[in-house]
Amino acid sequence: MKFTLTDYQHDVTNTVVQRLNAAVAMFDNDGARSAVGLTAPTGAGKTVIATAILEKFFFGGGIQSPNKNLTVLWLTDDPSLNEQSRDKILKASSLIQPSQIEMIDATYDREVLEPGKIHFINIGRLAQGATSHIATGDSRRWSLWETIGNTVARRNRDFLFIVDEAHRGSEVKSGDKKTIMRTILDGGPVEFPDGAGNKKTIVNVPVGIMLGISATPKKFEDAMKATDVDGNNLAERTLFKVAADTAKVRDSGMIKDLINVNHPNDNQPTDDTLVRAAVRDLINYTKLWEQEGAASGGVHPVKPLLVVQVHDRVSEATLGNLVTSMAAEWKDGLQQETGKPPVIVHSFGEKKHIDLPDGRMIPYMAPQNIEENQHVRVVLFKAALTTGWDCPRAEVMVSLRAAKEHTSIAQLIGRMVRTPVAGRIDTDGLDELNSVSLYLPHYDKDEVAKVVSAFVGDADVEVPVAVNPMQFERTPGIPDALWEIVLPKEIKPKRTFASETARLATLGTRLDGLKIINPYSPAITLTQEVENRVTDILLSEYRRLQAGIDDDASGLLEVTYDRVGYDQYTGATITTTALAVRTSATNIRELHKKAEARMPDASGRWLYNALYAQLGDHEEAVVRLSAMSVHDEVIKELEGAASRLIDSWRHDFQPKVSRLDADERVKLDEIWHPHGVPVPGTFTFPKTVKTRTQKVVTDAKGKATIEDLETFKGHLYSDANGDYPMVATGWEKDVIAKELAQPGLLGWYRNPSSGAGGLSVSYIEGGVDKSMFPDFLFFYQVDGKIVVDIVDPHNHSLGDTPGKWAALSRFARQNPGVFRRVSAVIKNKAGVLKSLELTGRANTVLEDKIAAASGGEDIASLFEEFGGTY
Repeated sequence: MKFTLTDYQHDVTNTVVQRLNAAVAMFDNDGARSAVGLTAPTGAGKTVIATAILEKFFFGGGIQSPNKNLTVLWLTDDPSLNEQSRDKILKASSLIQPSQIEMIDATYDREVLEPGKIHFINIGRLAQGATSHIATGDSRRWSLWETIGNTVARRNRDFLFIVDEAHRGSEVKSGDKKTIMRTILDGGPVEFPDGAGNKKTIVNVPVGIMLGISATPKKFEDAMKATDVDGNNLAERTLFKVAADTAKVRDSGMIKDLINVNHPNDNQPTDDTLVRAAVRDLINYTKLWEQEGAASGGVHPVKPLLVVQVHDRVSEATLGNLVTSMAAEWKDGLQQETGKPPVIVHSFGEKKHIDLPDGRMIPYMAPQNIEENQHVRVVLFKAALTTGWDCPRAEVMVSLRAAKEHTSIAQLIGRMVRTPVAGRIDTDGLDELNSVSLYLPHYDKDEVAKVVSAFVGDADVEVPVAVNPMQFERTPGIPDALWEIVLPKEIKPKRTFASETARLATLGTRLDGLKIINPYSPAITLTQEVENRVTDILLSEYRRLQAGIDDDASGLLEVTYDRVGYDQYTGATITTTALAVRTSATNIRELHKKAEARMPDASGRWLYNALYAQLGDHEEAVVRLSAMSVHDEVIKELEGAASRLIDSWRHDFQPKVSRLDADERVKLDEIWHPHGVPVPGTFTFPKTVKTRTQKVVTDAKGKATIEDLETFKGHLYSDANGDYPMVATGWEKDVIAKELAQPGLLGWYRNPSSGAGGLSVSYIEGGVDKSMFPDFLFFYQVDGKIVVDIVDPHNHSLGDTPGKWAALSRFARQNPGVFRRVSAVIKNKAGVLKSLELTGRANTVLEDKIAAASGGEDIASLFEEFGGTY
């Protein structure tokens, strides 16, 4: 793969490969048919995952053997989706070649599909009206239905049927006419015209193994389990479900952190005003991406896009006025220059250029081509830009359509939530790049509430929505020294590794990719250096344990069994003979495969190569490898040595790494700081803070409305009246009121709940690295100095409380003298605020007790034992 898979993509890929292998084994055993359902949220990289899966099957890897006979048929309901998927596969794969991808069209005329290839087809090619594809005659020998049927019949165990957006067309009910997808999948009679004008009927066999890909899989899953009135399974296949962990998807940064929804509060014409505001957002995103590009050394050359949705019957005059306003608002960016590529295009269904009254022209561009043509900065569309459209750089949208279309707009929002660089931007001051902006000039508060509710209700991964966000400036009168404060924070590690050996191997490969010369042996790469070091460690362990290993190995070269003779009349044992036979080549292969699977990363393969070089005998090398692989102390020693070597290399390579671009250093931080090891960072105050000013409220009957947020005084950022809007619980309001009453308070800061702009602490929950953001920072003037307090009121009955507060306690202990107070706050059963002070702890007794707490009562008892009244 050209891309480094995220943790969840790696997990899902391996699981799907395992399930597909199980499906093949079931089919080989008794012809049982299976379906593997791959579920991942919109924007999670389903095509990248599918590419990694196909690489494994076509080319092998790890313990997976390559299958040169594999034949793939990839079905969608849209030809543009096929083009898009092909391009994504070629961009993602380092092994799949363009010649291995076949786009089936009217010219494709073969008896069977070719092995070793991915064949893309859309359902329209197989419909009754697609005679150029399904009808045989002078220009076609084989109907596509025959081609598919012949391939399934001859190569079923090596045939993989992939259905993209598998929730569409998978339904099956007793007595209903089958969809095209189900006709391929379930087999049965297919009718098509032959060359003489007659109807020809063939009977295709069912597909043995399929992979269904979907963000909303329920219909697909139901279809795979559908039964008729008698309880018979209509699909007749076993369903394996594989789902990406949505929490890991969110944590990966593949999905935007925030959707900003802007709507007018005034009852007056607002189209032009809000379109211009959207252009200003586009300008701002452009500047922020330029700053990010400078910080990352140009790794992320993103050109953000504005999409504008217009009415179906929009006039050329209206389009002319719209283009004029946008170009006037950004003269340097949206003025079309003669001879230059277009900056404003349309994707209307008419698919032809539009001549405006003033002589300008708006060219058509197919939706799937917009992402690559980065000179395009604005695209106009009508109803549906969703099918076949995947454009992560679309970061601002305006809909000039009527409010009654809130459902389609909600669906459109779901296409904009994917991040353009497949990861969160963590550079300080650039948090806004983790959001998208939506403008709705024709929507009032109630209609905006419907849009938000529709999106949130249908979303396959949670994305917060901010209604009418505004920028808040620094509050006047705050001492300059406060704004210059730099505080420590922790950033959660971005990757987990299957083993320390895998982490070391990744480090070697990553350093080679950064063109860092091997200082230990300049003639070889650091990837080879890792292999050599790991091999030396394992050979050293082999020499230390050789007597026992050789003894165990000799036992593996033969299989012993007893031959027992029984009296045929009485059943009594007459003879027992111990026998031994040489282990077969097939079982030796199984030993080899299992041994390499037990060893971390590629270490088993490296050890086998070294043992074979020493012994000159394949079987002798395999049985010693197998004996080594079950020694826990060998694996423990290897893992410990790999971890120590990584720490050593971190020190040795620091001078060279410090000269790398920021983005390249981040990639190495993923290795230096694996699962459970926080990355140190710093918190500084932003110039401004952007936050929502309204919220969606749903009543008991499910009706959603928009309300203004409550405002508070004393915040470090505020409007002209000194107010700051936010949602606050009763506990949080009590904390703010108590602090505002204290002498010497300079101001307070509502720490954001995510993003690079907040003060964060890393912790682990359910084996996953996460970040907690304490609620409040309070700043006081004490004896001429500014002191900082962290206060975190939190519902202690929630399951994440022990992990969060244990981490916050550790953070306070590891940063002595930085904070005057680090206080966890609860409200007890009597309604009294209680505080647990986490600073000034000389040992880990308190944080150990917090971490060990099993529920809210345990936490409350700790406040009684170690805390006091807030």
